[in-house]
Amino acid sequence: MYDLFSGIGTIALALAPSAGEVWGIELIEQAVADALENARLNGIDNARFYGGDVRTAMRPLVEEAGRPDVLVVDPPRSGLSQKVVRRIVETGAKRIVYVSCNPTTLAPNARQLADAGYALERIRPVDMFPQTPHIECVAQLLLR
Repeated sequence: MYDLFSGIGTIALALAPSAGEVWGIELIEQAVADALENARLNGIDNARFYGGDVRTAMRPLVEEAGRPDVLVVDPPRSGLSQKVVRRIVETGAKRIVYVSCNPTTLAPNARQLADAGYALERIRPVDMFPQTPHIECVAQLLLR
């Protein structure tokens, strides 16, 4: 499993007990250090976290870790760039779980992934910030 934009490892570490291996990529070095420490504190030894830009780190990750069965992506509000979408598609992940804090950027990214062979199977809004206009969404896309 890959966790892109992994932050301090929250999603990756929650999924690690159900995965063979978890590989996280995060740009912010302090967040990577925190993810590694969180894995250690929780006794999780099948998670690895690396500092780097997702745009340039994906190909080397695939070479080192192999192709993921599941790819989790939790991008910034601006969504995924075209290059990151291409890198995700190149992995050939069977399942993509897209965690979005901005449905208006999730929509075009989901369209790009659908055009590349993924089917949007389900999407669920999550109101993490009641009484504000912000809504999270979690989408599952499957390779056709």
